[in-house]
Amino acid sequence: MKVPIYILEGSWDKTHEAPQVLPYFLAYAQSHREIEVFHRTFRTTEDINFYINKIKKGSKAFVYFACHGEPEYLTPSDGRSKLDFASIKDALSVAKEKESIGFLHFGCCSFVRSTNRRTPLSALSKATGAAWVSGYINDVDWLSSTLLDLALISEIYCDWRCSTSKKRNIKNISNFINRYEQLAKSLGLSALSDIATESQLIPARLIGEEQ
Repeated sequence: MKVPIYILEGSWDKTHEAPQVLPYFLAYAQSHREIEVFHRTFRTTEDINFYINKIKKGSKAFVYFACHGEPEYLTPSDGRSKLDFASIKDALSVAKEKESIGFLHFGCCSFVRSTNRRTPLSALSKATGAAWVSGYINDVDWLSSTLLDLALISEIYCDWRCSTSKKRNIKNISNFINRYEQLAKSLGLSALSDIATESQLIPARLIGEEQ
């Protein structure tokens, strides 16, 4: 059974440029034959809605956004044409009834930063039906975040996609946090998950966050 990864990538520096993250994911897929990678370039929320609607029903895919971001905005094209959180959430909502998104991850600077970090993650989870929603609350280094994104797929998503064992999911999350704790902290990885414990924040607490 193939494990589907859908990459929605914006442009990084120029309006017309070759995809930047795709080669890393294709290289990963070469050594992990169970992975099937799909890539689309997006510029608007209409693009998001169109591509998400094309994912097969019941896929429980890993949907990965790769573009510039800031708190509650994505900037996938010219640095000026920002997409706001509400319109992105609405564009993604087509996935919920189809159960087409299992994991939703934003490999973008500070998109999920909020005074209450549960709020944006929960809103995206409810809109899409995703069992895992994650992103970064900090401005992130492109290479470091891409490496952590691949580790998330390899060490948590793939096993979850092929297994229903909550015990195994708990172990995988724990192992992931232990292995990549310093990198995750420096980037401000923040996730909301139902795959092991209902509505679990990962990590439970960020640096400087009040209890």
